[in-house]
Amino acid sequence: MRLHAVVPRSGRTARSRLLLALLAWLFPIALCAQSLTIVSGNNQTLVPTQASQPLVVRATDAQGAPLVGATIAWSSSNATAGFAASTQTDSKGESTNRLTAVLPGNYSLNAAIVGAQNSASVNFIFVNGVANLGALTPVQAAVGHAIDVACPALATSPTPISSTQTDFLQRCSEIVVGATSSAVPAALDAMANNKTQPQSQMASNVQSSQSSNLDARMSALRLGATGISLGGLAVANNGKALPLAMLGDAFHKDPSQGGEVGSDFSRWGFFANGMISNGSFAANESRPGFDYEGASLTAGFDYRFSDTFVAGFAFGYNHDSSDLDLNNGKLEGDGYSLNGYMTWYHGNDFYVQTSVEFTKLDFDLSRNIIYQIAALGAGGGTTSVNQVARASPGGDLESLNVTVGRDFNNGAFAFSPYLRGAYAHLSLDGFTETIDSSAPGFGLATEVDSRSKVTTIGTLGSLFSYTSSQNWGVLVPNARLEYSHDFRTDPQTVVSRFVSDPTHTDIIVNDPRLDHNFYEIGLGLNAIWPQGRSGYVAYEYIGGLTGAHLNRFELGFRIEF
Repeated sequence: MRLHAVVPRSGRTARSRLLLALLAWLFPIALCAQSLTIVSGNNQTLVPTQASQPLVVRATDAQGAPLVGATIAWSSSNATAGFAASTQTDSKGESTNRLTAVLPGNYSLNAAIVGAQNSASVNFIFVNGVANLGALTPVQAAVGHAIDVACPALATSPTPISSTQTDFLQRCSEIVVGATSSAVPAALDAMANNKTQPQSQMASNVQSSQSSNLDARMSALRLGATGISLGGLAVANNGKALPLAMLGDAFHKDPSQGGEVGSDFSRWGFFANGMISNGSFAANESRPGFDYEGASLTAGFDYRFSDTFVAGFAFGYNHDSSDLDLNNGKLEGDGYSLNGYMTWYHGNDFYVQTSVEFTKLDFDLSRNIIYQIAALGAGGGTTSVNQVARASPGGDLESLNVTVGRDFNNGAFAFSPYLRGAYAHLSLDGFTETIDSSAPGFGLATEVDSRSKVTTIGTLGSLFSYTSSQNWGVLVPNARLEYSHDFRTDPQTVVSRFVSDPTHTDIIVNDPRLDHNFYEIGLGLNAIWPQGRSGYVAYEYIGGLTGAHLNRFELGFRIEF
C-alpha cells in the first residue's frame, strides 16, 4: 500500500502565492504589463478650426481588466494642433480627447499611459484641410485642395515670399481660419478658373459657321443658291430640270438647245456668305452658365473646271463673345480662316462636296474674382475681394467636312437626303493671367495649361424645297432636318494652378457634359435673279444639347462674272 501526503487547501494557496511572488521578482515587467488600444476616432478628415470627433482609447492591465483612474498623456509634434494634454480613464478604462487643427496638413496625436513600465501608447492619424468641408462641388474641393497644400508651404517658407505670394497667403489664411463659415464655398468658386470652357464653344461656333457658309456656296454652285446647305434645288423648264445656279442663263437661253451647262458664262465666281448665331448654356457642377453670340463672314473665289466639278478657296472671319452668368466674367474671340472647297455632281442628282478649314484663334479673357469673407486679426471686419484677371491666349483649329447626297425632284418639289462626316481638331494655348490692381486678391491670378479637343461627328440629314417662278426671278422656300452623333465625347479637362503657389498644385476641372446626339432644324428662303445673282436668308435651331440651345441666322449673296 502506497501512502499519499494530503496537503491542506490553505497550504496550496500559500504555495501559489509564493510562486507568484517569485515570478513577480524574476519578471516584474511581464506581470505588470499594461496595454492601450484605440476604440474610435482614428483616420479622420478634419476641417481647420473644427474639433474632431471623439478620440477614445482603452487602458487594461496584464489580465485584460480595465485600468480605472489611469492618466493618459497626449502629445503631438504639430504646432497648430489643439487638445487636452492629459485625461483620466473611467470605470471602463476608457478616456476621451478631441483634436482641433488650424494649418492644413497631416497630423498625428500620441496617447500613452502615464507610469506604464512598457510605455503603452497609440497614435491617431488625421488629414486636416479646407477640401474636407462637406457639400463642396468638385470645383470648390479642387481649389480647397490647392489651398490646403499651398498655404502651409507659404506660411513655413524658409525664404522671403513675394508681395503677390503674401497676398495669396492672406487670402488662403482667411479661407483656412474661416473654413466653417458659409462664405467659404462662394470664395472658392470665385477663386476657381473654371471660366475657360466657353473657349471650346466659341471654337465650335467658328468651325460650324464657316462650314455652313461654305456648304451654302457649294450648294449654290452645284444646284443653285440655297439657304442652309440646301442641295437639290431645281426648277422645271421646258420639261427639263435645271440647276438653279444656271438660272441666270436660263432667262436668256433656251435649255432645249443643248450645249454644255456653264459654257455661256465665266468660269470664275465670287461669293460672300454670313451668319449670326447666339445661344446659352446652363451652369453645371464644373462651370458657370453663359450666353454667347457670334457673327461670321466667308468670302472667296472658285473656278468651274467642268460642268460637274468646281473648286475654290475662301477667307473667313468670326467674332464671338460670351458673358458668364452671375457676373463671373467675359470672353471674346476672333477667328481668321483659310478655307478650301470642292464639289462634284453627276446628272444633277448624286453629289460629293468637301471643305477643309484652317483657323487661327485669338481670345481676350476676363475673369471676375468677387467675394467677401471675415478678415483676420484682432480688428475683425470683412475682406472684400473685387478683382479682374485677364489673359489673351491663342489657339488653332483644323477641320474637314465630307458630304455625300442625292437629289430627288418631282416637279417643283425637291427632296435631298445626305450623309456628312465632320472632323475637327482644336488646340488652345496655355496662358497666365495678370491682375493690375494692388487691392486685396491681386495674388489670386492663375495659369492654365494648354489643351486640345478632337470632335468627330456623323450627320444624317435631308433637305426639302419648293421652287416657284416669279416675274422677277425664282423664289425657293426650304427646310432642313439633321440628326448628328458625336463619336468623340471625352470630357473637357482644364488644369490650372495659382501663380503664387510655390508647390504648383494642380486644380483639375472636368466638364461632365457628354452629349452624344443632337439635332438641327432649319428654315430658309432663297431668291434667284437674272444675270447670275442670288441670295438667301435662313434660320437654324440646334437642340438636344444638355442645358443648351443654339440659334443661327444666315445671309448670303452670289455674283457671277
